[in-house]
Amino acid sequence: DAKAKMDEAAATSRRNKKKKKKERERQQKLEEERQKKEKEEKEAAELEQKRLKEEKERRDQEEKTRVEQEKEMRDATEKAVRVAAKRKEKEKREREKVTREKKYAAQQQHHQTSSRNHPNSTP
Repeated sequence: DAKAKMDEAAATSRRNKKKKKKERERQQKLEEERQKKEKEEKEAAELEQKRLKEEKERRDQEEKTRVEQEKEMRDATEKAVRVAAKRKEKEKREREKVTREKKYAAQQQHHQTSSRNHPNSTP
């Protein structure tokens, strides 16, 4: 009877060891899965951060380019306005010069004609 009890105790001890080993393996597997999941989430978060940073840089560059283009357009428009104003001013001065020359020529013509007709004039 004592031997049967000892055999039973030994069998129970083996079963308990097996159960403990299985439980340790299960816990280890769970821990590995938790760590793997954590690592994947961290990598995904890093990728998302990188994507967001690149997106922000792209938007910033687009904005910078747009601002530069707008400035170039404004500068070009302002230059065109200045050039047109100078051209108009030059054309105005040219018209005034022609008008003055015509007036002067007309006055000269008038003086020559009237001095020839004047009795005290000498030819």
